[in-house]
Amino acid sequence: MKKNLYLTIITILLLFFNAIMLIFPKEILTGARSGLLQWYNNVLPSHFPFMVFTSMLIYAKFPLRLGKILSPLCRGLFKVSGEGGFAIVTGLMAGCPLGAKTVCDLYCEKMITRSEAQRLLVFCNNTGPLFLIGAVGEGMLGNSFMGVKILAVQYLSALIMGIGTGVFAKKEKTITPLYRNNLNTEMCAAFSASVSSAVTSITLVGGFITLFSVIGAILTSSGIMHFLSLPFIWFGFDEETSRAVICGILEITNGMSRLAAGSFSFPVACALSAWGGLSIHAQSAAFITSSGLSVKKYILGKALQALIAFIIAPSL
Repeated sequence: MKKNLYLTIITILLLFFNAIMLIFPKEILTGARSGLLQWYNNVLPSHFPFMVFTSMLIYAKFPLRLGKILSPLCRGLFKVSGEGGFAIVTGLMAGCPLGAKTVCDLYCEKMITRSEAQRLLVFCNNTGPLFLIGAVGEGMLGNSFMGVKILAVQYLSALIMGIGTGVFAKKEKTITPLYRNNLNTEMCAAFSASVSSAVTSITLVGGFITLFSVIGAILTSSGIMHFLSLPFIWFGFDEETSRAVICGILEITNGMSRLAAGSFSFPVACALSAWGGLSIHAQSAAFITSSGLSVKKYILGKALQALIAFIIAPSL
């Protein structure tokens, strides 16, 4: 019964989306072009090299070397191995979905345990500093320092999540080097595999960005956006901020742009950056499901991080 109800709801939504696309073709095409241009101009040039080089570093056993340095810090703060610190650093530098991809790659290569991977997903897959400082701070707000402040709140909320998940982590056996022997791959073959994997991943990311841009256009054209924003209006937000929140829940770039153009709210901006957007989560879910980890726990963790960021933002 539940399965049939689920399929019925999905079918109705898909039929509705197709109908709206036929009724408002101009708006939908504009939304699709916007998503494609965003991917082509911003995501592709910034993320593709990181994807290739990150995979190469894993093949070169760099996480093992870095793990020896980061092990005391990572085990003390987050109850994860030093190898997991490689995913944390990647997430801090390159942002999402590379943080999630790196965690899944490390788990699939048997360099971290399942428990470590699940906890790392919660706090190392964050919005990138280049986007928050450059695109949001300088580009949308005309104040790069504001982007730095949003980034600081995001990192602080991620730190709280990391420490919090570590407190409740169960003790488990450390993975032995025996499982890491499968990393002895010829670097030429590793380079080819890394490029191939990066091409597949970046194309997948582009598809999700375009899809969620279209979904946003559908919600706006059909008037559903107004009804979705009503609960936030009841909580005291003005209508423009409420719509920005809905857009940000779906896709962070559009949400931040709307928020910057209207009555800007620093706590809301921090919450949206910590959340990341369903578009990002869909991209990350593609890597998470393929590795056998839980998407549900990841989503719940990001929602909690967004709440923490909203609460602590006014203090900065």
